[in-house]
Amino acid sequence: MSRMMPRRATRRGLRVETSRLTVEVIRRVLPISLVVMLRMARVAGPSDWFRAGAGPGRHVDLTSPRGYYLDYSSRADYPFETDAQGVPLWRSGGTVPYSPTDVAQFALGNLERYLESGSLPGRRLFEASVRCLMRTFEEVPGGFVGWPMPTAPRAYREALGDGWFSGMAQGEIISVLVRAETLFGIKDAMELAGRALTALDVPVEDGGLLREIGDPGAGGGLERMAFAEEYPMPSRPSLVLNGHVHALWGIYDYLLVAGDERAQGLFQRCVRGLEYLLERYDLGYWTRYDLDEGWRGVNVASPMYHRIHIGQMKWLARITGKSRFEQAASRWERYAGDRRCARRAYWAKVLFKLRNRDSLLG
Repeated sequence: MSRMMPRRATRRGLRVETSRLTVEVIRRVLPISLVVMLRMARVAGPSDWFRAGAGPGRHVDLTSPRGYYLDYSSRADYPFETDAQGVPLWRSGGTVPYSPTDVAQFALGNLERYLESGSLPGRRLFEASVRCLMRTFEEVPGGFVGWPMPTAPRAYREALGDGWFSGMAQGEIISVLVRAETLFGIKDAMELAGRALTALDVPVEDGGLLREIGDPGAGGGLERMAFAEEYPMPSRPSLVLNGHVHALWGIYDYLLVAGDERAQGLFQRCVRGLEYLLERYDLGYWTRYDLDEGWRGVNVASPMYHRIHIGQMKWLARITGKSRFEQAASRWERYAGDRRCARRAYWAKVLFKLRNRDSLLG
């Protein structure tokens, strides 16, 4: 016959087991939680360069490209290695020496400084960045050009491969090139911008950056709605919100200057695509970074990206005249000002990071 364990010993065993489980939870959760907390607190240092640029641009002209829609002036001070002309180099481990996104945002930041104060170093570094972009593109058979990214996020590395193009970078570079020729007369920049625009009009399945979305018959069907993919993977739609809007701005800037029907049609398709998906980015307390169904759980936006989403909706409301974007911005601002929403978003982000250790996005 088995003997009963003394009640005191049983309780002691439960306490030991509970303590062991508590230590294990802390061991697993605390590192991720601290990383997320530090990012949300925006700890100052070189990595803060990547968190800059969430505020609205101060020199925007919606009738002719001038200042950019986001204020990237803080990105004019690049804390890492540069080339001989002062243009940012990729930090390490990349397949190409430059990150197109870094170079484009560095250029736009220096342009903002030039427009703010007439800074000659700002103009010089803007033009040096333009020259870098005009010599580092790759031409794709079929008539468009792109700028290869130096590396891919770990979760997407296999699907994207080496030398992939990003819809977000493409849009930002178009915005840079349009301003280079219209503001400073840099020859052939608009022509290159037009060739870059073509990539945003080619489906992801054909090597381009455009995701056709919607169901046949919904809002005009597939041919009427589209989304520019920051991470263009044929078998895994990522649908990153801020990346799409950056691409939209590039299309709009080109349209303002060139005025051609191709850009007009593409812009309208991409606006309709965003309208079609807009409510899916709203969690009722915060915004989503993307609509990627390949993650385990929902990729809640960080505070930085949530602020960027708000600013992007405000500019789109002004550009398109569509009240839906202004309403979304107002809702999302209310979330940002509610501590309960912010806490909920924080813990949702911690949980997402725990469930998706290969994610550095959002």
